Amino acid sequence: MRSKTLPRFLVLATAVAAGVTVVMLSVFFIQYRWTTEEITSTSSAQHQEFLAQSFERRARSDMHSLADEIIAIGPDAGD
Repeated sequence: MRSKTLPRFLVLATAVAAGVTVVMLSVFFIQYRWTTEEITSTSSAQHQEFLAQSFERRARSDMHSLADEIIAIGPDAGD
């Protein structure tokens, strides 16, 4: 009788272990996907903000340079 009980127990234990393994791997994969999506979206937003700030700094610098050139030419340049 003992020989019949042991294989049933091993089959049940193997099935439970396989089920737990599948659940744990699924949870890990879902967390991995969520984390990568959050990192990607956050990084993308930060990069876009950096580009906008860089463009604004460059545009201001160009405007200041142009204003300095206009002042350097002065009002008497057309005479």
